[in-house]
Formats: sequence, structure tokens, C-alpha cells
Amino acid sequence: MNRFAKTLLWLVFIGLAGLSVYLWIGDEQPKLAPLSAPVGESEAARPLSPPAPAGVIFVPPPEALADPALPAAAERDAALTNLGQAALGAALFAEFFESTGIVRRIVVSVDALPAPKLALKDRLLRAVPGQFAVEGGDAAPRRSPRNDARYGPLVDAFAQLDTAALLAHYRQWYPLFQQAYAEIADPRALFNNRLIAVIDQLLAVKIPASPPRLVRPGVYYRYADAALEAQGVGAKMLLRLGPANAARVQNKLQEFRAGLTAAP
Repeated sequence: MNRFAKTLLWLVFIGLAGLSVYLWIGDEQPKLAPLSAPVGESEAARPLSPPAPAGVIFVPPPEALADPALPAAAERDAALTNLGQAALGAALFAEFFESTGIVRRIVVSVDALPAPKLALKDRLLRAVPGQFAVEGGDAAPRRSPRNDARYGPLVDAFAQLDTAALLAHYRQWYPLFQQAYAEIADPRALFNNRLIAVIDQLLAVKIPASPPRLVRPGVYYRYADAALEAQGVGAKMLLRLGPANAARVQNKLQEFRAGLTAAP
């Protein structure tokens, strides 16, 4: 697997929150919560990205990072699809990943991880095969550890990525992410700030040692604990992975964040 293909794997994995739409929200049609107020509002009502933690190195605006090696707009999806097929195999990539608007899907998915829901049209990853396994009976249903195997291949691929290579290619392709981010948020805000803030929120998620109790008011399960149910799609994604898988994901996110905030 070449280094650039590994970069694609990391970026698409963070879009895994889109899966929670299928696996948790079901047939609802959620809307993406905006990061900040629309551009047309007053300056006082339009906050920039949240203040960065000490030591964070921000990526410059896209005009300062123009890279002639980046593919033209019409060629980006094909380039990313080819990389994904080389890394995962054509059949697996076709089964799991959307192949149009990939850059925008990545950016929208990252931005939506703290939000309660992610629009189905913005998902990057398709539904994981298999049924959500529950144990405990109808009286006290809980997530079954049998679900861990469903997510295992994606978690394995994510955990084995070369963090240094991811950082290098993230910076190379940053102008495209920033351009896409300017279309969905305040144009003055930096996608890099948002990415760090989202990673921090994912790292702060506490995974219960035992599966939380579920309820089933309709076709789909919900958390019985209202605080858990109110969490964003990223937190719910980690909860659904199970403690062992979630720990591996958080460890890799911590590595990547450390690289983002380290001195050059």
C-alpha cells in the first residue's frame, strides 16, 4: 500500500461517522448543523473557529499553499478512487465508499462529527454489512460484543496507518479541504482549526466498560441514557465500535493530533 493511499484511508475513516446514520438513525433525514452563523449575518454574530489550544500550528490559507501537483477539479474523484482501489481493492472500495465529491464528503463529515446527525446525502461510507447485534432480551437490551468484528477491518486499517505520511499528505492537499470548508462554513474559518477541535472532542469521549442500556421506541435502537443519546455522531460512532476498537481509534487520533500541533 503506497503512502498516499494510506492518507486516503485515514481521511475516509474519519468520515465513518456517516455510518451512524445507517446504523443508528435509520430512515430519518437529518440536516447538517452549521459550524457558525451564515455569512449574511452581522460580524458580531459570526464567530471564527474556536480558539486553538496552546502549541497548535495552523495551516496557512489555501492561496499560500497552492500546489500545482494537485489534480484539477474534474480529476480529483478519479484520483482518489484510484488510490482507494489500489489500497483496498476495487471490489471493496466499490462496496464501502462513495466515489463522487470525495473531498467535500470528507470535509462535511469531519465538520458534522460533533453534530447530532449527518445528512445521508453527505455520507462517505456506506453501511457496514450485517445486522446490529443486541443481547439482554427485550427487557434490557444492550450492544453485543459480537458487533466488534463488523468494524474490525476498518479499525485495523486505521490503526496501522503511517502517521507521518498522513500529516505530510494532509498538508499537501490542505488547499482542497480548505476550499470545500469555505463553502459550508464561515469563509474566514480554517478547516485545520475545526479538525483539531473535532479530534479533541473525540478524544474526550469516555467509553463505558460495559455496553450502555438501549431502548427501542420504534424500529431502531436508541440509548436509554438521554445524555448518551444527545451526543454527536462521532461520539456515537466510538460507542458503537466497542471499548477495544474505540481505544485503538483514539490512540491513532492522538498520534495525528500530536503531529498537527508539534513544532515543524
